[in-house]
Amino acid sequence: FFFFDFFDRKKNIHISTHIYIMSQNALQSSLDSALSSLSSRKLRPLQKQAYLCSASCFDGSKSDASADHCVQGCQALTRAASQIVQSEVQRVQERIQREMVSCQDEVRDRAIKDQEKAQRVYQECGDKVMDKWVRKMGGVAKDIEGRIVEAEKEFERQRKS
Repeated sequence: FFFFDFFDRKKNIHISTHIYIMSQNALQSSLDSALSSLSSRKLRPLQKQAYLCSASCFDGSKSDASADHCVQGCQALTRAASQIVQSEVQRVQERIQREMVSCQDEVRDRAIKDQEKAQRVYQECGDKVMDKWVRKMGGVAKDIEGRIVEAEKEFERQRKS
């Protein structure tokens, strides 16, 4: 879960809070669901294709080096798809973190002296961030899938050339 802790020396306000666990769970559940759906629609079929291709690399009388090169080629698209997923998830995490820092800034800028009110303002802002990203997860998954489809097309073009 997200934990933020900051100290405003000017106002001597120390805020240490956890964003509501329900919002975090909803976001995690949404991400898990999007990735699971993506996995069954795109990633597992790519993995199956890579395994079948890799197995065919050992048919015939290829040298070890040739078989290894063949296997590497078979697995290249799967590796690329995995990197696409990882980079997109990291990008989303970074954006959420930046938005949460913005929530911290909002509390700081408003110079709220009452710590309970400051925590409430921060939590409300954090909840909005989490809710927004829950709604965006389907689009994120579609973007990832689109990037994987483009990678497939590029690998196919390279294979034909």
